[in-house]
Amino acid sequence: MNFVKLSLQNFKSFAGAHVIDFTPIVPGICFITGNNYDNPNLGANGCGKSTLLDAICFCLYGKTTRGLRASDTRSWGIDETVLVSLICEIDGTEYEIQRTWSPVSLKLREGDDDFKLIQQTDLDRLLRISMDAFLHSVLISQFSTLFFDLTASQKLSLFSSLLDLDRWAKRAEKAAESARQRQELVHSLRIKQAKAEQSIQHYESLIKQEQQLADTFEETRNTKMQNIITRLHGIEQEIIDIEQTAKDCSAHKFEEKIEKLKKIKQQSQKKLSSLHTDYKALDNAIHAIRTKLRDLTSTKNRISRLEGECVTCLQPISKDHVDAQTSIIDKEIKQHKDEMSSYEEVLNEIQEEIGSLTDEINQTDQQIEALRAKVQKLRITKAKQLQQIEALYKEQERLTKEQQELEQQSNVHKDRIKHLQNDLRNAKNTLKQLTAQIDQAQKEHDVYSYWTKGFKQLRLDIVNDYLNWFQIETNNILHSLGLNDWEVKYQIEKEKKTGGVSKGFHVLISTPQTDGKHIPWEAWSGGESQRLRLAAAMALSDIIKSVTDFQSNIEFYDEPTRHLSESGIQDLIATLRDRALQSNKQIWLIDHNTISFGDFVRVLHIEKFEGSSSIRDMA
Repeated sequence: MNFVKLSLQNFKSFAGAHVIDFTPIVPGICFITGNNYDNPNLGANGCGKSTLLDAICFCLYGKTTRGLRASDTRSWGIDETVLVSLICEIDGTEYEIQRTWSPVSLKLREGDDDFKLIQQTDLDRLLRISMDAFLHSVLISQFSTLFFDLTASQKLSLFSSLLDLDRWAKRAEKAAESARQRQELVHSLRIKQAKAEQSIQHYESLIKQEQQLADTFEETRNTKMQNIITRLHGIEQEIIDIEQTAKDCSAHKFEEKIEKLKKIKQQSQKKLSSLHTDYKALDNAIHAIRTKLRDLTSTKNRISRLEGECVTCLQPISKDHVDAQTSIIDKEIKQHKDEMSSYEEVLNEIQEEIGSLTDEINQTDQQIEALRAKVQKLRITKAKQLQQIEALYKEQERLTKEQQELEQQSNVHKDRIKHLQNDLRNAKNTLKQLTAQIDQAQKEHDVYSYWTKGFKQLRLDIVNDYLNWFQIETNNILHSLGLNDWEVKYQIEKEKKTGGVSKGFHVLISTPQTDGKHIPWEAWSGGESQRLRLAAAMALSDIIKSVTDFQSNIEFYDEPTRHLSESGIQDLIATLRDRALQSNKQIWLIDHNTISFGDFVRVLHIEKFEGSSSIRDMA
């Protein structure tokens, strides 16, 4: 980070607008001094020198080196906006940071772009250095507590914070927490694993039970199906047999016989009718002959009794005449009797023939009735056969439907087995995943456990490296400040007189007068302790900038000469000049003392008059 220009307006004692242009940067020391004309007895104190550093700190971090916020920074008696602007160069790009109060705002401009409102977090990401690190590496304020002035625990905390050493402790804690979480995860996963194994056993048991039920179901259905098929085949054969029997027991031939017998009977009846007609005609003829015979006999008898004369001709009736007449009648009677005898003979023949035909007709009727009885019996049998066939067809239809229903009937146990097998697969996959997760979690637990120790050891190693580095840098600067043969020693832990261990950052000093014994630095006088403080401050500044990779073209030291003798001031000036030249930067020395040094590259004179400060560049 290279400082280019600082602008401030109505900031603390600087009422109105004021500008400090840091360019061009000529390596060396710049001196800021001043006069307090409002209170001459204070000399250069209270004129506003340190306010310039407060302005830089306020612009970058929103508060001054002593922690004042925006509302406490406005010039007294001024009711106008407080504005501080810092133009700087970061990674080759020029930025202007502008912070105001009343109204409150934080703006950033990159290059020639317009200002954009930003948040402090945005600015922190751009700066890449915390306020504490900035105040211990770039801007050493008189109001900031120097490293040696802190307690042992505060020094350790600050040292760890500034050099980000706690990140290893945090990583160790995070690793330990992660190991604990992985251990809890393993425990949780093992519980789930046990449940998954129980689920697998449960599903396998259910599948076995359902398989037995499915097999029983299939056996029962197959038995039913086989029985139905057997019965259907039996029904088909029964139908065939009944149809064949019905065909063999057909009444058709008997009906044909009946028809033939009826025809024979009709012929016999026709012949019998003809015979009866002939019989009647003969009987009538015989009856007529008999009547005629009676009449002839009566006539003969009457003639044979005739005596006297004929009543017709009145001729006497003679015996011969009577005999002749009687003879004629006898002949006629004989003729009629012969005819009647012939007729009776024929009549007897007809009567016999009628009897014979009647018997034949009766026999034919009996045969017809017998055949009709057979036909009726066959019809009843056939009706029964048809009923049987109909019943068989109904049974066949019922069995066929039952067969189809059985074929279509779903084996619910197989469906359950499929679901259970799916659940079993899922449970096995879950178990497999859980086993893999347990293995992974256990591996991660082992890794995190390893790194819990590893980060702690790494932190310890890094702390020791930084301690040695800090110790070497401090001793080098200490020698340049005139304390030759003095040695600073840093310890993280120190044994107590009681035998215990005091944890913290301990500073021990060895001098030629202590015969190699290290004495706590707090035992030394003001001038010596100030040199020790400054040496540690410069060494810590170098380490911070090296570790954070944060470099600036200017360092600020505010009132570093207090408690120093004249020779101590000269040693400090020489050390700062050499430091500036070696690092090719400017070191801005802010001090109320008048320092005799003819090699300042620039001098700024801050003058305070009537409550307001102003800047005069003495070049």
